Formats: sequence, structure tokens, C-alpha cells
Amino acid sequence: MLKESLRLLPRLIEDGCYSVNPPVSEIKQRYLIKSNSAVVFIETELTDSTPEEEKENMDYEPIVEKEFLWGEYLAFCKHKRTNPKTLTSFYLEIKTRWAVPTEKRVNSQFIRKNHFVGIRYLGNWKRDLK
Repeated sequence: MLKESLRLLPRLIEDGCYSVNPPVSEIKQRYLIKSNSAVVFIETELTDSTPEEEKENMDYEPIVEKEFLWGEYLAFCKHKRTNPKTLTSFYLEIKTRWAVPTEKRVNSQFIRKNHFVGIRYLGNWKRDLK
């Protein structure tokens, strides 16, 4: 054990860190994700604001496909290593938080799909991967 301690001693002195306790903010974020991953995803990844490039476009309307959003939520949960909520409870959380209507609209492949109208997806968690 002494040999192992002596081997790691230069790195400890260099880093100046003798504790392995994570910061409180990190612990809080982990707890929130584990307790209610849907709320964390909705609060951090959805917005009703208009992007800068669309400010002059008066016809712009924030919209996101429901199936796409569900897939992104599942990928978010997999990345954060937490269990996702059910599809119904996830959509209910969105309706509760944003109170947005859903409409059937034609997507880019000319297929009618359900969309949330009035919110848009940011995708911030994917930028953190890079």
C-alpha cells in the first residue's frame, strides 16, 4: 500500500486535490436526473423562444415532432444512465410545463405526424458530448 501511495503522490501534489468528493452542484444535477429525468430534459432542452436567424421571419412558428422528441429523450436518458419515464408520462410532463397544443402536420418526408406547436428542441446535451 505504501508503494502505491508513493507512486500516486506526485500526481496529488501536482493537481493540488486530495479529495475525490464532487461539487454540490454536480451531486444536485445527478439527483435531479435520477429522480425525474423528464423534467430535467424538458427544462434544459426545450424552449419557446425564436432563434436569432428566424427573428425577421414573421411566419416562423416553433414546432417539434413528437416521435423525434421522444427518441431524443431516450438517448438523453441512455447517456445520463437513468431510466426514462413512459411515453405517456413524458408527453404529460411537456403538456403540464408548456401547455402547448399538438397538431398533425406534414413533415419533411411528406408524412403526417403529430407535432408539438409552440416549442422547439435545443439539443444542448449533445453539444456537451463533443
